[in-house]
Amino acid sequence: MKNQKFPDNFDDDLIVHDALVVVHSMENDGNQYTGLDNLIKALKERDYPFKIYHCYNSTDLKAVFQKKTSKYIWIFGHGWRGGVTFKWKRSLSERILFKKKQSRFVYSELYKTQDLFPKKVFIGQFHCNHLEKEYDNTPLPSILLQDDESGKSHFITNSHLNSCSIWFATRDLVKNISRRE
Repeated sequence: MKNQKFPDNFDDDLIVHDALVVVHSMENDGNQYTGLDNLIKALKERDYPFKIYHCYNSTDLKAVFQKKTSKYIWIFGHGWRGGVTFKWKRSLSERILFKKKQSRFVYSELYKTQDLFPKKVFIGQFHCNHLEKEYDNTPLPSILLQDDESGKSHFITNSHLNSCSIWFATRDLVKNISRRE
C-alpha cells in the first residue's frame, strides 16, 4: 500500500506534519481504520499536512517515531497501554486451538535508544489501552512527549477501545485541533 499524504507534493522529511500510523494486522477486523476519516477531513479542512504510515512491524513503527518532522502522532491498530501488537494469519488448527500468532512492540524499548527519537507535540493511542500483566505498561507519551502541562497533548484511555469509541474520540478531538508554529 502506498503511504498517502496531504498535500500530495509536500516533503515529509522537511515539513512538520501529522503522522497517522496504521499498525497492520494480517487478521484485519476493520477496526484499524476507524477514526481516520475524521482526522483526514479535519486536517485537510485546515490545510495541515499529514501522512498515513502503514506499519507492518516494529522497524516500520520506529522509523516514524525517529522522523523529526512527525510531531503529531496518531496510532491506530491493536495494542495495550504500553505498546502495539502485530497479529499474523493463523491456520485453521491454530484457530481451533486458540493459539495466538503475533509480535509485540513495547513502547518502553525506546528508553534504550531514546536519544534517537525526537520529542513529539501530540501523541494519541487509538488502540486498546488496558493494562497487561506480562508486559510493561508505560504509554508512549511518557517516553516521547515534549511537554504536557495542559493535559491536551495526548490521548490515552484506561481500557479496551472499540470502533465506536475510537470514532467518537477522534471526532471530538479534531473539533479543537490547532498547530503550533
